[in-house]
Amino acid sequence: MRTRSLYVVTGVSGSGKSTAISAFEDLGFSCVENLPAQMIGDYARYLESGGELHRPEVPGYALLLDCRDIESSKTVINELKRLQSLGVAVFVL
Repeated sequence: MRTRSLYVVTGVSGSGKSTAISAFEDLGFSCVENLPAQMIGDYARYLESGGELHRPEVPGYALLLDCRDIESSKTVINELKRLQSLGVAVFVL
């Protein structure tokens, strides 16, 4: 089984987040835009339960996240660590 990749796109207004997520979509990635930090855990459980992490036609996953406050940032960090523990390679852009 190959390692699955999750790219997290975040940044300030005007930083190119939408352009970046569009590029991932063009490459065939499964993308979710503006997912609230509190829902990353639900997204991860969805991927696990549906076998989405093992679909060979999907090269990886990309999330566009807004984590402007400290609580959202903590939630994002904890959930991304959880995904890493499942063998998902996580990259934050």
